[in-house]
Amino acid sequence: MIITRRKRKKAGCEVLSDLNLTSLLDVLAILLVFLLQSYGASDLSVNLAEELALPYTKIRNFGSISPIVQVNRMRGVWIDGEYKGELEASEDKAADTLDKNIVSSLTATKERVNKELEGKDNHEKSKKEALQVNIVLDKELPYSDVQVVLASCAFAGFGKFKFIVQGED
Repeated sequence: MIITRRKRKKAGCEVLSDLNLTSLLDVLAILLVFLLQSYGASDLSVNLAEELALPYTKIRNFGSISPIVQVNRMRGVWIDGEYKGELEASEDKAADTLDKNIVSSLTATKERVNKELEGKDNHEKSKKEALQVNIVLDKELPYSDVQVVLASCAFAGFGKFKFIVQGED
C-alpha cells in the first residue's frame, strides 16, 4: 500500500480531499435568477373563433384585462368573443386603411374597461395594461389584413399589441 501511494505522487495523480463548491453555488444562484425572470405563466383562456389556425411559439404572456381581437382566414372579426363582421380592407387598399368595425368596437371596449378600473387598486398598472390589445390571427391571413388590424387597433387608442400564438409542446 505504501508503494502505491509513492507511485501516485511521482506520477502526479494526487487525490483531492477538498472540493470547492462556492463557484458552483454562484452559478446555480445566477441560473435560478435567470429562470425566475424568464418564467411567464398565464391564466388567460381564449375561446377561438371558427376556422382559426394559430401559429406556434414557445413564450406566452398576455394581459388579462386587455381586449382580444381575433381574425380568421375568412376575414371574420371577433372582439372579446363577439362577432363584429368581416374585415373591410382588401389587398388593393393602402396599409393605413382602418376597419370601422374594429375601431368603434375597441373604442367602446376601452371606455368600458376604463370605467371598470376607476375603483380598483393598482389603477396605474391596470390602466397601462388596458392600453394593450391581444391579437389572435390566422396563420394564413395576408399581411395586408394584419396591417389593417394593427392600424385599426392603434387608431382606437391601443398602442401595444400582444400576439397570441399556439405554443409548441
